[in-house]
Amino acid sequence: MTVSSELENTIAPAISALGFELVNCAIVSEGHRKTLRVFVDNPEGGVTVDDCMRISQQISAVLDVSTLILGQYNLEVSSPGLDRLLITKAHYQRFLGRRVRIKLRNALDGRRNFSGELQGVFDTTVRIHSEDGTFDLELENIEKANLIPELRF
Repeated sequence: MTVSSELENTIAPAISALGFELVNCAIVSEGHRKTLRVFVDNPEGGVTVDDCMRISQQISAVLDVSTLILGQYNLEVSSPGLDRLLITKAHYQRFLGRRVRIKLRNALDGRRNFSGELQGVFDTTVRIHSEDGTFDLELENIEKANLIPELRF
């Protein structure tokens, strides 16, 4: 089940009011239960368990007075993790210079999977550089894109 833009537009201001950004959200069905999964980030730093609790309370208050989700549901709020999804053009722009893994909907030169350093974000494409070369990938053709975690000690 996908989340409507109306739902995203309803909860995003509540999340922003607390100083966080909505990265992604989805409603998943697990048996007879619905779960709203919300991923939030703080561009200035990480997301703590206490942050997730405050955001959860804020989202609950907003959704309690709306009719966007009918019936009972569970709410899960978490950070996007080290291998966070890149969804919007702004996400790609923010992580220029980082290593990414991208899966395309339709193959490019016989390939659907690419990984490398994110080098550019343009009107309709992103550019990555890998050992195999430099590739301009159409944003509309990207099925899924994730950061590749970089652990530094």
